Amino acid sequence: MAINKLEEILSFHDGDIKKIMQNIDPVLMAKVLTASSEELQDKIFKNISENAVQQMKDDMKYMGVSQPDDEYIVELKDDMVMIINRLFPDHLKCDAGHDEWA
Repeated sequence: MAINKLEEILSFHDGDIKKIMQNIDPVLMAKVLTASSEELQDKIFKNISENAVQQMKDDMKYMGVSQPDDEYIVELKDDMVMIINRLFPDHLKCDAGHDEWA
């Protein structure tokens, strides 16, 4: 089973988050993070360089806070979920930090 919501990556391993970040535009991720939980922000920041964190935080500050139900944010999250599902086609589910693979 594929992930359905971006927030499901909270249970992914750090190496998987790094792979995700190599395949998603950091400016678009910054925009999504303006409407995301602090927990998701921390998960992303933990897996990118200090310079990338600072750039992303600067971008987020410039963009301002977005609402999670904003149509553009929802669309961006859906696009990211599709990318993640392509990166991890055998991923069944993440449960309590333990991945299960097909």
